[in-house]
Amino acid sequence: MSRTDSIEAEGGTLEEAVASALRDLAADSSEVEVEILAPGSRGLFGLGGRPARVRVSRRVPSAAGVASEAAALPQEKGDGRARRAADGPALGHARRVLAELLQRMGFEGSVENGESEDGALLEIHAAQSSVIIGKHGQTLDALEYVLNLIVSREEESAVRIHLDCEHYRVKRRRSLEEMAQRMAEQVKKRGRPVTLDPLSPRDRRTIHLALQNERGLTTRSTGEGFYRQVMIVPSGEPKRGRSPEY
Repeated sequence: MSRTDSIEAEGGTLEEAVASALRDLAADSSEVEVEILAPGSRGLFGLGGRPARVRVSRRVPSAAGVASEAAALPQEKGDGRARRAADGPALGHARRVLAELLQRMGFEGSVENGESEDGALLEIHAAQSSVIIGKHGQTLDALEYVLNLIVSREEESAVRIHLDCEHYRVKRRRSLEEMAQRMAEQVKKRGRPVTLDPLSPRDRRTIHLALQNERGLTTRSTGEGFYRQVMIVPSGEPKRGRSPEY
């Protein structure tokens, strides 16, 4: 059965354009390569803006693709490679690329090296932080995805660059961890599984890690595509879905 291998799509933002293409291709983000045809821009008072346009092409699965979600997991504190990257020339290059992307998208702000055990982190400071972050960090995720695509093509040895904006990531992680604990208590009390709203790979990972040592419970991701649901299940429940994938 033949299937489309490449498609162009438009959206109000880069993230929306990529998401539209992924839906049409019936593909996951780890299975494709993304080419930015137009970054898009916002018009004055919402008028005259230009849509973002991308070309998304299906690629042959590789070890790197299969491990794409695992690549964003926090690295061990002793990982020297990540530590070196955090203050090396690759991060400086990524910082300049990010500053240019923000400028082209019509945002005013600054980009600084951040502090993270994950390794390379860039922190965005801008008056329009809520727009840059987007709903549940979706725009920030898309910007991080695009930045890593650009940098990885120009720097063969580049490691993954993590983005934050006004310390949103820390606040979001804490909020998800608290929610995970509340839902876990409900599952224990009622003895029935709870299914959370669809989440990004980063947010699903936070839930899995928050409950990985919780006695009497297991977690698993279900569904297809970039945004999937996390089920919190009593240990006695039969396993279904796509565990242990995030």
